[in-house]
Amino acid sequence: MDNILAKIKKLQALAANNSNVAEAAAAAAKAQALMFEHNITTAEVETASVADVYEKIEHTLDANRNTIGWKASLLYVIAKHNFCRAVGHGGTTRMSLVGKRSNVEGVLYLYAVCEREIDRLATAETKAQLADKAIFRRSFCRGAVATIGERLKAQRQASEAQANTAHTTALVLRNVETEVAAQLKRFFPHLQTRRSACRNHGDGYARGQAAGRTIGLHGGIGRQAAGYLQ
Repeated sequence: MDNILAKIKKLQALAANNSNVAEAAAAAAKAQALMFEHNITTAEVETASVADVYEKIEHTLDANRNTIGWKASLLYVIAKHNFCRAVGHGGTTRMSLVGKRSNVEGVLYLYAVCEREIDRLATAETKAQLADKAIFRRSFCRGAVATIGERLKAQRQASEAQANTAHTTALVLRNVETEVAAQLKRFFPHLQTRRSACRNHGDGYARGQAAGRTIGLHGGIGRQAAGYLQ
């Protein structure tokens, strides 16, 4: 990793002290691509120290049997698009987050913002319902989570396209995703995927989808390395 940091520093120096505009731009782009590929922030380059240890960090959701589904899904999609993975423990409100600590902290911050907004919007929308309030509210929340997941995916793809040249994008994606997947398997070698079916309120889900487009996704992680969640 020290070699990577040294290379990034040299590229940044070349970009900053080069009278040839094309060469300077190429050096800057290469430095940015390396930072994204290895999940390194500007601050880490400046201090020449990268805390690249993956951890399994436990988190307990503030949820009950009516809210655990959408809250767990929300944490899962946010983690998935931000260098982490979230794993639920069936029958409990506990979840494990696999990732670098700084990334996990960013995921939890964005999760708290989105959870609060979804809950607020769901409460306001549900007041007008005359029947099936619980089903409407649950469907509304699930719809909002679905839209947030779509937006995060689109933002990540846009950031990747902006941060990388065409010939490096595939390599960057492969390296990052392979690394995260390997760490998930290391911590959970026998992980199984389970899906649960539940009654859906069509109008509630659609309104939740629309509400999900209004929730701000600023903050989070990867802003320096890849421009995520801007």
